[in-house]
Amino acid sequence: MINIKHIEKFKHFYVYFAVVFLNFLILFFLINIFIFLFFADFTFKPVGSKMLYDNYSKEMIWEGYPNLKPEEVTRLLDETWSRPRIFESYTGYREIPVSGKYVNVTENGFRRVSFSDEQSLWPISKDFFNIFIFGGSTTFGYGVSDEETIPAHIQKLILKNNKKVRVYNFGRAAYFSIQERVLFEKLLLAGHKPDLAIFIDGLNDFFHYDDNPEYTDQMSLLFAKDTKVILKEALDLIPLKKLISFSWLNNKNNSSIIIEKDEKFIDFVLLRYLNNKKIIESVAKNFDINTVFVWQPVPVYSYDLSKHPFVNKNNLNNYTQIKFGYESFFDTWNKTGISNNFVWCANEGLKVSSRAYIDLVHYSNAMNLSVASCVVDFLYNKMFISNVVR
Repeated sequence: MINIKHIEKFKHFYVYFAVVFLNFLILFFLINIFIFLFFADFTFKPVGSKMLYDNYSKEMIWEGYPNLKPEEVTRLLDETWSRPRIFESYTGYREIPVSGKYVNVTENGFRRVSFSDEQSLWPISKDFFNIFIFGGSTTFGYGVSDEETIPAHIQKLILKNNKKVRVYNFGRAAYFSIQERVLFEKLLLAGHKPDLAIFIDGLNDFFHYDDNPEYTDQMSLLFAKDTKVILKEALDLIPLKKLISFSWLNNKNNSSIIIEKDEKFIDFVLLRYLNNKKIIESVAKNFDINTVFVWQPVPVYSYDLSKHPFVNKNNLNNYTQIKFGYESFFDTWNKTGISNNFVWCANEGLKVSSRAYIDLVHYSNAMNLSVASCVVDFLYNKMFISNVVR
């Protein structure tokens, strides 16, 4: 026989639980809406100039652009940092084509180095000595205009002696030596054969120590069948979860961290770079293309950090192994020279009297000119280019 008292007791319990649970869901929803509206900077990554202005004072940033007005700096930063990236086969992604006042990327995948339409002609012409330059965001020139990038300065310096040279800037954000090699091979497969290919590396090879390029996690999710993986990604989208993660990470970064030199890590990164270099050289040799490899500057090596306004002890934690790695690689280069097509430009920061960095790692116009001069001097000294006009 059914006990009425038990049914009533269960009914009251169910109603109580349902009300509490419903109120919990409503409260949880309202909290997330509140965080979404009032803490967007913590839960969603800002874009454009706001990304820098939120982390550094505007005056500090503007000082890196002595020839631009504040509103012009803002536009330059917006054009630099507001652009999404788009998918590309094999390399994973590329810079999106864009036409702006300061940043111009062609449909063919390279950034313009001048305002001249002739420079952007594609396919390349055999009437010119064509140079393809590969690298990451420092090569692309994040934070500077088209004509202030390393490739742009290289072209201007060479044009003083040789008017039949065309330089193409294939720098792309977060690219490291593996992606650069793949991009180089893609261009060759498409029939675009330069006379000289230059690869500017160092910083990103240490960041991508696990062999995974940018967006690997997002790509992996497309193939994920594990419910736990999918659930984790869904939870990561919740504003409250993002705010908690941000607070935890911020506290972690503010803590005192002592990092010892990781020889195994450094050896792996440098060996991978040298192996990529060998593969590129082997491919290039079969296509009769000369190659040059450039080791780039970073703020934690051979630079006076007292002149770097964007550096503090917290944002340098991730750069400790890079410092050790550069020191190890310098010893190798100093003893062996690496090869006759390798140039060490990592000390250029010491030669720049004005601001060398316009944010934590990206170069100012003055630094780009110094690195370009280092490269061009090497090209002439090693006879990779000459004053002979085609």
